[in-house]
Amino acid sequence: MILMRRLAASLCLTFSLMTAASADNPPPGSPVDKSHSAMGAAFNEGPRRFATKMTALGNAQMTVTTKSADAQAFFNQGLNLLHSYWWFEAERAFRQAAYFDKDCAMAYWGMAYAAPERGAEFIKVALKKADRVTDRERRFIEALAVKYKPKDVTNLPQGTYVDLMRELVSKHPDDVEAKAFLVEALRNSGGKREEIDKLILEILSKNPMHPGAHHYRIHIYDGPQGDKALDNCRAYPQAAPNIGHAQHMPGHIYSQLGMWADAAFAMDAATRIERRYVRDEFWLPVHTWNYTHNQHYLVTILGYAGRPREAIALSRELIDNPPDPKYGSPAGQGRLAMLRPLVRYELWDEALNTDFDWGDSVSDRGWKHYISALAHIGKGHLWEGRQNVEALEALFNKAQQSRDSNGAERNVLEVASLEARGQLQIADSDVDGGLAALRKAADLDRQRFLSGDPGAYPNVVGEAYGSACLRARKWSEAEATFRATLQKKPNSGISLCGLIESCLMQGKTADAAEAREKLQKVWKFADPDLPHLQRMKALGTSIQLASAEERAEVYRQLDRYGPARWEPVPAPSFALKDRDGRIVRLSDYKGKNLIVIFYLGGTCQHCIQQLNSFAKDKDAFDALDTEIVAISADTPTDNQRVLCEGKPYPFPLLSDPQLTARHAYKTFDDFENLELHGTYFIDKTSRVRWFTTGSTPFTDLNFLKREVERANRVQQK
Repeated sequence: MILMRRLAASLCLTFSLMTAASADNPPPGSPVDKSHSAMGAAFNEGPRRFATKMTALGNAQMTVTTKSADAQAFFNQGLNLLHSYWWFEAERAFRQAAYFDKDCAMAYWGMAYAAPERGAEFIKVALKKADRVTDRERRFIEALAVKYKPKDVTNLPQGTYVDLMRELVSKHPDDVEAKAFLVEALRNSGGKREEIDKLILEILSKNPMHPGAHHYRIHIYDGPQGDKALDNCRAYPQAAPNIGHAQHMPGHIYSQLGMWADAAFAMDAATRIERRYVRDEFWLPVHTWNYTHNQHYLVTILGYAGRPREAIALSRELIDNPPDPKYGSPAGQGRLAMLRPLVRYELWDEALNTDFDWGDSVSDRGWKHYISALAHIGKGHLWEGRQNVEALEALFNKAQQSRDSNGAERNVLEVASLEARGQLQIADSDVDGGLAALRKAADLDRQRFLSGDPGAYPNVVGEAYGSACLRARKWSEAEATFRATLQKKPNSGISLCGLIESCLMQGKTADAAEAREKLQKVWKFADPDLPHLQRMKALGTSIQLASAEERAEVYRQLDRYGPARWEPVPAPSFALKDRDGRIVRLSDYKGKNLIVIFYLGGTCQHCIQQLNSFAKDKDAFDALDTEIVAISADTPTDNQRVLCEGKPYPFPLLSDPQLTARHAYKTFDDFENLELHGTYFIDKTSRVRWFTTGSTPFTDLNFLKREVERANRVQQK
């Protein structure tokens, strides 16, 4: 019996595998499998598709040693991408430069700068090729080598990275790029703002539209004195209009200064550029580092600008965006984003009917009890409210007692518990006790969270406390609270409404009129049905909202940057032969979910192990209304020999000898002409909802089943 089981297991491999080298013992000089880079492990990660020639990234240039005009062009593309922190695309551009000129040492310097986690290996390649470069290039390379300390490299210059960049600038004082990278070296090592600013202004005197100089100056004034970077906020998006981060960073300054309409436009433009990029380049939102942060920040800004409806829609999108085992999930930020408009605008019915897709973390359980407590209390359901308040307080008490608890999480739970308890006490007629709890929560919120971007707490508790003071007819206390909140969050629309009311009730008509003028500017594009606006109208101090045409014009301008919402891209069609020569098409699976596995053929041991795992879980995928196909370059005859436990696989093995489907699905290393592993989840509408490619087969089937199940729920909704 044992022998039979062993024989059955061995039949899961092809006959040809019996004579093939194992994955652990490849033939001398060959990679582990044919998806692995011959350049080394560092090249197995990061971009493996040819770079696209991109435009409007910036005007930074650096002449490097190369005989290839294409290599120089892609080097400059990567250089501009570095200055805007678009690390992945920067590395991709530098790989393209090296493709055109494998001896371009500075291309490997660029890869090292863009991908510090693999930088030591890249910079070793640059050092080996540095014998023919200029003094300036050699100094760039050696400085980064000192920073990364690659193994088995000796005879590097003495000093720190900052020291060596200073020497580079000293030796080449007219080199704008040397100064730009010195700026970043100083910024990242605690350098003095005065010195950094002086260098930036020197760069701008030579190149007034240098993207890095404008970007870095926004960073050094991202905090107090943000108004000093307003000129840079206007210039940076013009210097690099096709880079999302160039639109995003001005939004930081605009938010600090209470310029909410400008902040909303900037962050919306940034998010749209990211959506356009993932659509056109066949990526997912989770694959681009700033996407989720952009959208979460936009939701936060919309809350201050009086636009909760749009904020809710964008938060829903983040919650529903596909996660990834490597890159994480947007849903966590999406849930926090969703809490913001629901709590700040007291949308209690929606709060109770929103599917947050909560997880089981302490954070998720805390937020679930928080929103449930506030919504039930707001609806007058005091029993349900009390249950959730007590559950929230229990989580906080447990976190306080645990040595292993997360400090940031504990701080959030404390404020949430106080806020919820305060609202419950007020609803239960203990107004003084409730106000005291809310006041304490507001003070803690102001100290801990209101300076964040976008901040770890969903409510502005000072506004909740001020509103409670208004209901208790404590006009002067309400005024003081709203003014204190406006110190932290200038021109917050809700605080301005509260300030107007509290001043009017005290006869301070001039102060109310001043606040109304500010509200007119920041809430011109506010949602017309806001209760706050109805209250202002009742007080005789309503504002003039933008017309439908004015609103449409703003969206026409934004549409130039990219789509307003993300949606999965259509799956490329295919028509391939199965093991019996029958044509199998993508369209055959319309109305069903489909898992498409790109593998490296029957001689790939790791691939066969992957296929076996899917075969074992076939029933589980069937239960999720999900089919499976596997595609390789093997012929139908080859595929007839690929068996599992003596039988054909319970899903089609399709033949793609010309690699047509593989190229269409971008499961290929263009730089080294290598097939890659790939796993794709195509939903019932024939759109790619999730995928992964690389040098190892994907085997986390539990993740994939959870994601299919989640996508089924999303599509059902």
